Amino acid sequence: MSVGFARRVVGGVSVFAVAAGFVAAAGVSVAGAAPVTAEGNVHGYQVVRTISNGTPSVGETITVKSVLTRTGSLEYLQQVKDVHPDCLTYVTDSAKVDGSAIGRDKVEVAADYAKISGSWAVYWDGGLINPKYRTVEFSYTVGAGCARGVDLTTELHVSGTLGSGQLKGVGPSISVAKNVSTTTLSPANGVQLGQSVPLKATVTGGADGDSVEFLDGGTTIGAGTLANGVATLTWTPTGVRTHTVTAKYLGNTKVATSTSSAVDVVVSEADKSTATTITGPTTADAGESVTLEASVSPVPVGGTVQFKDG
Repeated sequence: MSVGFARRVVGGVSVFAVAAGFVAAAGVSVAGAAPVTAEGNVHGYQVVRTISNGTPSVGETITVKSVLTRTGSLEYLQQVKDVHPDCLTYVTDSAKVDGSAIGRDKVEVAADYAKISGSWAVYWDGGLINPKYRTVEFSYTVGAGCARGVDLTTELHVSGTLGSGQLKGVGPSISVAKNVSTTTLSPANGVQLGQSVPLKATVTGGADGDSVEFLDGGTTIGAGTLANGVATLTWTPTGVRTHTVTAKYLGNTKVATSTSSAVDVVVSEADKSTATTITGPTTADAGESVTLEASVSPVPVGGTVQFKDG
């Protein structure tokens, strides 16, 4: 299987954003989620940190995995502290070392970090004795309080029998995706030229006070404000033709924009007042045919005139 990747350099550290299929370990799973990976060195360890999805959505569970390879002499790793944005919530019992769960009595959780304590031997990667690395995992649920579309940083602190260190400025960072919105536009039927018609857009996922633009083709014809999920605009179309109307929800800091499907609004000529006069003989004999003539002004195109007796 081929895997595409994009590379960027941050502060002299190579950071890789790997585009590959990934399913979150728990909670909401997202098909096609893109893991992000960062590398750095701290306290005699080469560290590779991977977050299961670099652009998660609210409610999704992401896993932060750190592989610590020993580049110095033997050390007993005693604490690993995973620092994260405080809008993430640690998933109970998700802390693991080399795939094995860590007991709750060995886990410390705060608003912006989760920390494990214990004793894990890690040998020099150039030696003959294993293990030469340890893999540490923590999982978090993405909260509604996360800012959207901005880099939220993470970092790692480690300590052991030979001292401690902090891996800062490496990350990787995550950027929480905006919430999805949907917009639908109610059709307007039987519209005549010069007549005002109401346009109604219904938005799912928006917030009261947000703006919705209404467009005729590519031209903005007005805007409305959401109230109870609905925005309206009173519109007076110009031109006898079919108008292609859409509604575009403009979104906000936490909700993405969305545009409705196009609705065709057929605008016809307005009704006109007419005057009708009738002419014919003033007398007639029973059984004989007579001619009646009706004149309509102004002269219409087509139409029907009914003649009535009584």
